Amino acid sequence: MLNVIQGDTVFITTGAGTVGSLVVQLAKLEGLKVIASAGSDDKNTSTCEVLEKEGPINMQAFICFWDNVGGEILDTAFNTAVAGARFIECGMISVYNLEPYPIKNIGQVVGKQLKIFGFIWSSLASKYEAQFYEEMPANISRGEIKYQEDKTIGLEHVGEALLAVLMGKNTGESVIIVAEE
Repeated sequence: MLNVIQGDTVFITTGAGTVGSLVVQLAKLEGLKVIASAGSDDKNTSTCEVLEKEGPINMQAFICFWDNVGGEILDTAFNTAVAGARFIECGMISVYNLEPYPIKNIGQVVGKQLKIFGFIWSSLASKYEAQFYEEMPANISRGEIKYQEDKTIGLEHVGEALLAVLMGKNTGESVIIVAEE
């Protein structure tokens, strides 16, 4: 699926979320060592401490840093990456509703010759949609890919569910059950 070398290290943010948990599972299927972070203190320990202990982010991996968060975690990843590391930026949730975090380690982009690619999923959907629907249901049915749903029952609780997502208090895909049959 990906051009990777087994045993390489990949760091994935929002590892407990919908996108992050899928990327974690795909990376593990490819034989990569996965370091993942999650959005709240009860899901996570110090990202910097973990990366210093388990890293560095290996430059050999096709995806070495998959980032949905930005901000302080991106800054930490710049500092702990090895020369030539690749960064995929597909989200900046840490700054959607807050003041932008001042990146302190931006000089590492030049000093370590980091490669950064930013994208929005919709720009790639038409290219990969058929492959996704061909492979993903089979992976799920074989149990290779698992997902978790954070279920909320009733339309009257939509606001609470949305707030939980925005605050990083949900785990997995947030699903609103309108009515039980």
